Amino acid sequence: MRGTESLYGYVVALELVAIAIFNLTDTHGKGAPAHPNPTLSIVGLAAAVGIVGVIVSTRNRFFVGIYAIVAAFLVSAPKVPNSLQVTHLLAVAIPAVYAVVLTRRQSKDRAAQTNSRRSQTPGRRQTAIERRSQLQARRGQRGRAGAAQPTGPARNRRYTPPKQKRRTR
Repeated sequence: MRGTESLYGYVVALELVAIAIFNLTDTHGKGAPAHPNPTLSIVGLAAAVGIVGVIVSTRNRFFVGIYAIVAAFLVSAPKVPNSLQVTHLLAVAIPAVYAVVLTRRQSKDRAAQTNSRRSQTPGRRQTAIERRSQLQARRGQRGRAGAAQPTGPARNRRYTPPKQKRRTR
């Protein structure tokens, strides 16, 4: 992970921890279960705190993004009052956006790395013009002595210049 990616991960972890604490404390209101079981809320809180450990230990964009999404679903799993429904929507949306940002940056870095490898290949093929100019530079002369310099394009498979006409005496 590079730049501010880990900082964004800490912000996502803080957001999930706050929502997990709201799940534990806000147990009354319209839509709340009669006898809430705090086990699922505690599991969500532990998963939210675990994001920090995953960021520090792995620093791998793929694992951090996947773990953030899993932790978001664990935080939003318990049944809560209707007043917390919007916060649960944010609990899933923000880590999903964070995972998409990490994935996009990872794919951009991989593409840049691949392009840099391609441009550094030592076995690049030379064109005919480059080979001819290197040969002439090695010889130290413009061409063979007494030979007429060809006019027009260089010979290749598609084009062969016309043959010289025979002179009649």
